[in-house]
Amino acid sequence: MRIELWLDVSCPWCRGALPVMKRLLQEEAPQAQLCWRPIRLHRLNPKGRALPELDSEVLLFNQQRERPLAPQRLTWLHHPQLAHRLMVLCRERQDVDMWALAESLWTANWSDGVNIADALELAQAVAAPAQVWQQLQAGEGDDQVEADHRRALEIQLDGVPRFFVNDTLVPAWLEVEVVRQRLRQALAT
Repeated sequence: MRIELWLDVSCPWCRGALPVMKRLLQEEAPQAQLCWRPIRLHRLNPKGRALPELDSEVLLFNQQRERPLAPQRLTWLHHPQLAHRLMVLCRERQDVDMWALAESLWTANWSDGVNIADALELAQAVAAPAQVWQQLQAGEGDDQVEADHRRALEIQLDGVPRFFVNDTLVPAWLEVEVVRQRLRQALAT
């Protein structure tokens, strides 16, 4: 069985959902083949934009999942394209733990205030094989990110974080047991 994980490094909801998604997949579909699909659904200036104050709902969501955000460090929403390229270049590699990579990317962005659009800052904050950094420097990964965007349109993705299982989109930002129930339903179809 193949499960697609739709996430956006520039999404604070995804930060809180990561450990829940991992745990539910380990418990409900441990043999599933995962396909990481990083995507920025909504347009964002390539230079990013000032980050408005985070609302209490997203702060509480992350706090409840032991994923506190650092609003005092978060003044700018950096475009996630570089981080997403990093993820797509790593997703097929056997020598990369994608959960660890995702954890380091979201921590760098939402806790440490790293400029994820800057290759040097990103390389200092996130571990990845040297070959992948060379590929990024050569401009690789954009085609895969664009292909993921076309796939998102095809399945009518309307938000992240989500699972896509058996032609069913399962939102992962809901209460854990609701996500579990919806994931089980999707797995059963």
